[in-house]
Amino acid sequence: MKNTMHPAERKARAMLAAATLADLIDEWELTTENNDPNIYTVRGWLMDEIQTRCPRAFDAWLDSPTSADDELKYYIMEMKG
Repeated sequence: MKNTMHPAERKARAMLAAATLADLIDEWELTTENNDPNIYTVRGWLMDEIQTRCPRAFDAWLDSPTSADDELKYYIMEMKG
């Protein structure tokens, strides 16, 4: 199957994969008040990488009553995996 991912996306995802979990959370928090129309794509990439590393914590955050952006780090730090 041919990889249909755009080269820019491949590069971005590789950069995220090399980042520390703390850096991913910091980047996530920087996206919460960004009005750039492309920010939703970046947030998706960040969520994909965070979920890959910490699936139980990420899913617990998604299942929380609010799934508030500023709460993600607490789920990740508390559950770590």
